[in-house]
Amino acid sequence: MILQDIASYNVEQACGLDGHNIVTIVMHELDTDVNGAMLWVADRHTKVETKYFEAVTATPKWGEPIDSQVREYCDGMGNWVRANHDWNFESERYFGTKGLEVQRKRWILPMPKDRPKSREDIGPVLIE
Repeated sequence: MILQDIASYNVEQACGLDGHNIVTIVMHELDTDVNGAMLWVADRHTKVETKYFEAVTATPKWGEPIDSQVREYCDGMGNWVRANHDWNFESERYFGTKGLEVQRKRWILPMPKDRPKSREDIGPVLIE
């Protein structure tokens, strides 16, 4: 769920809870800034996505009913990732009421780091 970390990064960094986020890890490992890390993570996602589609295309055939069961499983895995991606923007968890706008424009301003630090204080974030 690589894209989940891109979507959640801003809220997590503002709350000081970004230590396990792939964007933070890439910044430290590759000695880059947020933009460089986001680009690296997005590229990594694209490569993983390409491997997924190649693997689905190369899936062996065993005959029915196994073929349809394997196809259903593979479709479910792809749908899970896509549904999570859509949820990131359609829920108000990471982008408040601006989720669909953020999805369309593909940019946001960084949130200040003085946000509450406890998990109980984290919820829908209004970005106005």
